[in-house]
This record gives sequence, structure tokens and C-alpha cells, in this order.
Amino acid sequence: SSSSSSSSSSSSSSSSSPPSPFSSSSAASAYALAPSPPSGLAQASAALRTFLSLGKISPIFTWSQHDEHRSLHLYNLFLYRDRMRVMADADKASRLSRRPVLFVPGNGGSYQQVRALASHSEQLAQTLDPSIDGAAFDFYAVDFKEELSGFNGDILHRQTQFVVNAIETVLSLYEKDGPLAPTSVVMVGHSMGGVVCRAVVASHRYRPGTISTIFTLNSPHRAPPLYYMPSLATFYDTVNAFWADEKRRE
Repeated sequence: SSSSSSSSSSSSSSSSSPPSPFSSSSAASAYALAPSPPSGLAQASAALRTFLSLGKISPIFTWSQHDEHRSLHLYNLFLYRDRMRVMADADKASRLSRRPVLFVPGNGGSYQQVRALASHSEQLAQTLDPSIDGAAFDFYAVDFKEELSGFNGDILHRQTQFVVNAIETVLSLYEKDGPLAPTSVVMVGHSMGGVVCRAVVASHRYRPGTISTIFTLNSPHRAPPLYYMPSLATFYDTVNAFWADEKRRE
């Protein structure tokens, strides 16, 4: 199914379930709001433009979760670069000038699944008129460490927070004063990743207009495949209620 809209770091207490990220009251809780994109992002962006791993996916941003005992590197944001494009013109390939697409994997899914989508898109772009606006894309992917999000609403909450930050981080990599500087991203979510994409728009931390379109692939939007934990029902009820309200307002 597909859905369209015009329209993340965090701390967590291991002894209690986090409140919903869709409520502004979560700002005062132990499940703190994800921070803004890291300082020094300009330097990281410059390094990203000069260092490209041929045929690999380059890391951009890592999110850590902290408690009193340990720090865990939970999620990552990656940029995909096509091998043949880099080999043809490394300097041109290193510049971020295309429309950004953010891929969100599903239950147990890998960020490396973006390779098939991005590679095919690159091949198709080579057959199109380069003067056509939006004919080519910069592909990004979030790495959820292959978490089993389909069984736990708290994991879905956490992933939603990260994707909100990932969108802002992606947009911050582009020249703000450029003539074609993007102001939004295209979201592609597979399975539970599609559910997370819809949850991002429902989050009170989402900045309206930063998502132009959401494509979802085999995503169980109406209900989870299995109500394994109560938090899963809460997550679905919140997201679906938001979208139902949006539809009524149209």
C-alpha cells in the first residue's frame, strides 16, 4: 500500500516504558527528546563529500542511548553512492544536489536493502533527460540494527524519534542558498518501516513540509500482524487516530 502527505537520539529508563513521542509531555520525561543534528555537521558533511567508499554506504550520523550503566550505539544514518557513478565522475558524484530519498527498513530489516532500490533508480536516471527536475535522487537509509520492531511498540516509538532527526540531518547536508536546495525528503518504508514513516508525521516533533511523499511497501497499516505487547496496540491506535483526523480535515 502507499500513502502520501504534503505535509533522534534519546535517553530511556530501563525500568519503565517511555511515554508516547506524539505527546508534548514527553519532553519532561526520562525518554528525552532527540537532540538536533550534531554540531560540527558542516565538517562532517565536507568529509563526506571528499571520502566516498566505492560500492559501499557511507555513515553520516550515529544515535546513542544512555543510561547510568552504559552507552549503546543504537541507530545509524547512511548515504548510498552508486559505484559506477563514482567511477565515472567522482567529483560530481560527491556533491549532494539531488532530491533526497530516505529508506526505512522494517521488522528485522537491513539498511542495506536500499542498494537494490537505489541502484535501479540510478540506472533509470541514466536513460532520462538530465534537465528534468527530480529525475535523479540521493538515497539515504536508516540502520535499526535489524530490530524486531513488529513485536514491540516501544521500539517503534524509538525508531520514530530517530527518523524525525534523520530527516533534519539529511536536509542540513544541502546548501541552503542553492537554487535547487531541497526542503523535503521522499520517504520509502518497507513493512514496519512504512508504519514508522506514517508515525513520523504524527509526531509532535515533526516539522510540517519536510516530507513530500511517503511510499510504503507491504506495510501493515491497519493493525500489526500480531498483538504481542500492549505497547504495540497503543502505538497503532495513536498513529491511526492521527491519520483519521487528517483525512476528516481534508
